[in-house]
Amino acid sequence: ILIGLVGSEMCIRDRAYTTIYYDIVKDSGDRSYYKLTKVTGKYYCNNSATKITSQTLRIGQTGWTSNGYREQTKDFDIPASQKNWTKYPDSSWAGVLVDATNRVGCYYVVNIAAKTGKTWYVEISNNIR
Repeated sequence: ILIGLVGSEMCIRDRAYTTIYYDIVKDSGDRSYYKLTKVTGKYYCNNSATKITSQTLRIGQTGWTSNGYREQTKDFDIPASQKNWTKYPDSSWAGVLVDATNRVGCYYVVNIAAKTGKTWYVEISNNIR
């Protein structure tokens, strides 16, 4: 996401990214499941007039597993100074069926402040489907 003009503050070449990594695994009945392996992200702030004040991330996979419906999520508070990060799901998470109704991905929010005192945020919702 390229951030442009926000109010009267210009954020030139500021960018936020997330990337989802996952495997597709099969069970003995040849059914396929998504299994989230990690989520990475980056934030570039090339403007000395702005700074990151906080970052939050939720990763998850929700849907039908081999043992019924499960909502599996994990929240992270990422230090404002951390420009690159990698986060992992719990190893106990069950894969969710490869199906259009199931969701695998992340939700990332970056809060930004300008030296003038104005604040705003960028949010990214990134899902396999």
